[in-house]
Amino acid sequence: MRIEINGTVRDVANSAWISTIDDVNANSRSDDEVNRVTEFLAKNFHTSPFECISLTYFWKDLPSECISKLLGSNYSRYKISDSTDKESHLTIDLWNFIKVGLKEVGEDFYNTEAWKLFSGADPGLARKAGMFNFSSQKFDKTPDANDSLGDTNMRVELISIHDTGTKSTSRATWRVKCPLSIATQILRHRTGSFNQVSGRYRTVRNEFINNFDDISKILNKISSKDYYSEYTSTIFSNIIKYEELMLLAKTSKKAGSISNDEYKRLREVARYILPEGRMTELYVTFYLDDFDNYLSLRDSTHAQVEHIWVAQAMRSELNKKLDNK
Repeated sequence: MRIEINGTVRDVANSAWISTIDDVNANSRSDDEVNRVTEFLAKNFHTSPFECISLTYFWKDLPSECISKLLGSNYSRYKISDSTDKESHLTIDLWNFIKVGLKEVGEDFYNTEAWKLFSGADPGLARKAGMFNFSSQKFDKTPDANDSLGDTNMRVELISIHDTGTKSTSRATWRVKCPLSIATQILRHRTGSFNQVSGRYRTVRNEFINNFDDISKILNKISSKDYYSEYTSTIFSNIIKYEELMLLAKTSKKAGSISNDEYKRLREVARYILPEGRMTELYVTFYLDDFDNYLSLRDSTHAQVEHIWVAQAMRSELNKKLDNK
């Protein structure tokens, strides 16, 4: 068996840095800075940057026991050769190689041929990957988000649950009403299934998230100028402009001034002016074991408080249903 690795430790660091600095500054960072940030990511279970690394294993005849387990993962892709003279191969990202390997093999994962090939090919990257210690993973006790947000116009409703008695095969669906920026964060969780209100096919409802008392207090510390009123007035001015344009476009289409294709195109682009804080709605479905992982990441002091509120509300609605069974 042999391995090919696509990506380096610096690629992991750059993937993490994209949220805070541009490419020029990232490329100027030293190797020591790369080492520090990648160690921090692994020790604190910031996993997504490790997904930019791809591992491909090649083998003839039969795969090893570890590779056989990886073949059954939803996170791998593979091609099984129909000839013993040609190589079969499997590709998986680094994070899921670690996660699935430890879950399916246990601590012996680090003694498998697959891991030894990986660590031999890139010892530095393997050292970082080996820092994910599931047995010592700690979760901060997260405060109740209601204490921070108070009354909010976000909403969470449990739509359905298929409870088989086992988390890996039980599945729940929630309807979530939240700001667009939070919905975007939710959609990053690949283990879920999502359907969201589309601004391409309808004029979106432009309710804006309420309750920014904490932001108002912060702005008051910065300046005596009423930035809060100025900021919110700009938001609602943009919403009014969007709604006026959509009404004009709809009327023009009915009058035959523009075609239906032109109307659709205008509707697609017109929404760009809308703020990230406008409310949207989506259906969110998780298997319950995947939902536990979602909670570990979002019911966390590292998450934005609005997302913490959504995660806690989803858990609360689920627990109410399960407790009543």
